[in-house]
Amino acid sequence: RPTVKISQAPEGGTQFYFPAGRNVSAAFGVTVFALLFGGIDVALFHFQAQFRPLIFFGIVFGLFALLLTVVALNMWFGTARIVADSSGILLKSSVLGMGGSKRWTVAEIQSVSPRITMTSGNGGRGVAYYSVSLEDRNGRETSLGNALRDHNEAEWICLQIRQMINLETQSFSA
Repeated sequence: RPTVKISQAPEGGTQFYFPAGRNVSAAFGVTVFALLFGGIDVALFHFQAQFRPLIFFGIVFGLFALLLTVVALNMWFGTARIVADSSGILLKSSVLGMGGSKRWTVAEIQSVSPRITMTSGNGGRGVAYYSVSLEDRNGRETSLGNALRDHNEAEWICLQIRQMINLETQSFSA
């Protein structure tokens, strides 16, 4: 079951659309941890009047709760649209309607490959989640689309993007 929707882009090229809520189980798990850390933070600040050293732990737990909340919001409501054609790659991403776009020309792109960016589960039964990752000629890495549970789907999307921008033929001539 593919999680990314592929179609012709209105502006030309092919678009890869990463819809919101692609992996409900992982998003749910991150949300539970965000609520857990937030609850602990509230309890620590409630009891901090009696135990002053708890202020430090309250700040640390609050920062973790904030980080996990941002990740959970991105997993539930984040979308990405990658448009690839012979001139390069356009990325439009948003969370709850707020976001931006970035464009790379073919000359600026070093590689497009899948990367493991998150795992869930324990021991040998953990599940890896992949991102479609772009590395530019300056060595900066950008996640174009994330939360792909299937390595084959992530690899296939990267292959399609590389073929559309003729990245293999460019790398041999450099």
